[in-house]
Amino acid sequence: MNRRKRTERTRTLKRTALTFTLGVAITAGVLTFYQSPASPEATTKLAPVQAKELVDKRAIISALSETPEIVGLTGDISKTVRLQDDKWFGDKTYELTLDGTFKLGVSTKDVDITVKGNTVVVRFPDPHIIAVDLPFDKAAIKKDVGLMRKDLSESELQSLYGQARKQAVADVKVNVKAREKAEDSVEHALEDLIERMPAVESVIFVD
Repeated sequence: MNRRKRTERTRTLKRTALTFTLGVAITAGVLTFYQSPASPEATTKLAPVQAKELVDKRAIISALSETPEIVGLTGDISKTVRLQDDKWFGDKTYELTLDGTFKLGVSTKDVDITVKGNTVVVRFPDPHIIAVDLPFDKAAIKKDVGLMRKDLSESELQSLYGQARKQAVADVKVNVKAREKAEDSVEHALEDLIERMPAVESVIFVD
């Protein structure tokens, strides 16, 4: 009677073992561990995570170095100076007018670049005069010289031209509107160049 109960219990245990993921089989007195096949979900492989591409600061600096200067504004300039020399034996009056152009901008070597992940921080100086074109040979000269007075010599005319040019340059330097337009234009040019570089997500300008 007891033997029958043990047999039934053994069969029950064997049936139960089949429903577990991990069970034990007894073969010739040796314990053998076995494991049921893993579910399809457990064998699914995760896709590799790709590293985020970062901005290459050297590539930006290299691109900037291809252009020595960024011209922010090209404008027209005109300046007139007058020489009045009155003597008892006669008067002498000269009026010299210069017309030409000027350029405001920045040197790319003065542009500071800082990279923070995928953001580029840019700092550049105030635009300065890159070029002034006021040809001496195109200067307009008006004169009124008394009969007893001599015309200005070539060197004296060059000196008058130098005064006109110096004043014209000074006028450009204090032209606030021109400087503001040049600054905006330089910023847009830098932004356009940097945004085309790989991995750049944003460009920030700081003073």
